[in-house]
Amino acid sequence: MCYYFVVVITLAGNFIIKSPAYITKRINIITMINQTLTNRDFLRVFDLISTKGLKLEGAYEFLGIRAWHDFDGYTCWLAYDDLTITLLFHGKFNVEYEKEDTFNEFHKKVNSLMDHN
Repeated sequence: MCYYFVVVITLAGNFIIKSPAYITKRINIITMINQTLTNRDFLRVFDLISTKGLKLEGAYEFLGIRAWHDFDGYTCWLAYDDLTITLLFHGKFNVEYEKEDTFNEFHKKVNSLMDHN
């Protein structure tokens, strides 16, 4: 049996070994998000959730989407079911999810939320 892996070299010069499926999934996520949602959109959603939502256990929740941040506000998170988006300083973000359906549902909710506010 033969296994293939991809080595990802970070800007800091570190390397991480990832499976090709992981890389393909990440590229698909970035492609889908870049076509429709930007970091600015995610920050807008974070603001809407934290403004209109109820604060429960350190996070705001509105329409099933949770939003919270670290102690200094430089890192923010949005979560919906098994999906988590990490908003980092300098406009970077990371998206993690288990089911593609969850991503699609989140995408529809976010677009609807932004259209109505």
